[in-house]
Amino acid sequence: MLDENVIRKRLRELEYRHIKKSFENQLKRRPKNCKWNCCNEFLDLKSFEKKTIGICMYSTINPGVINTDVCETAIVALKCPVFELKKSKDQLKAEIKAELNDKDALNTKYKDIRELKIVLGELKDPELTWWQKFKLWFT
Repeated sequence: MLDENVIRKRLRELEYRHIKKSFENQLKRRPKNCKWNCCNEFLDLKSFEKKTIGICMYSTINPGVINTDVCETAIVALKCPVFELKKSKDQLKAEIKAELNDKDALNTKYKDIRELKIVLGELKDPELTWWQKFKLWFT
């Protein structure tokens, strides 16, 4: 049986890993992370599928500053002179911390953290219905 301190250390490592991964994804210079990028859906008439296109809305406020209106690739975002992140590091960290304490997010996205919290007694085991208990009995 593992010591409680070892489990707490593992829990901190997992939380740090999830925060770091989220920072890497949301602080990159990508079109989806730009404050000015707006994704619009349209219907492709050849394949009849819904597709999205990223459009830079900065040119609507200040026309003539940038040359392109379509911003879909990372190369365009890297070269863009008006790129701004949607969220700061502090905002992201607060959102992730709140998400790590949310039971619904723990049940869907962060199952590994949920299991360690259950072992430590910080969360209760989910109540099973009589049918789920019956199925567990025979597995």
